[in-house]
Amino acid sequence: MENERETIRAIMTRIALLSPKERADALEKWMVLAGLRQLETVVKEEVEEMAVSIDVMENAFLRDIFMKGRQEGEQTGEQKGEATMLLTLLRCKFGQIAESVAVQVTGADRERLEQWSKKLLFANSLEDVFAA
Repeated sequence: MENERETIRAIMTRIALLSPKERADALEKWMVLAGLRQLETVVKEEVEEMAVSIDVMENAFLRDIFMKGRQEGEQTGEQKGEATMLLTLLRCKFGQIAESVAVQVTGADRERLEQWSKKLLFANSLEDVFAA
């Protein structure tokens, strides 16, 4: 392509003229192709400049990606919240904690955070919380 942006605008304009079903199919293929050609950033910028409205829930491909990202974001958010709460409780009960402990807690999965939280209730020392 001589001019990526002009080509992308032309493609997006043609896609916008399609019926909703055809548009969804064309967008799905277009996003895959843009990814393969490493044009995601340029396509995103052009879509933002154009008044293109896309309902991701009407497109199976985009809907799956959206839902997966949303689920991962929620899990990550919950996990981060649990780690923050555990660190707060550890500091309340034992005072200053080592940076290595904070790193261990923030990098832990939800199952491990839950185990440590339960141990914290009866622990007499920081070591008791993290003992196997």
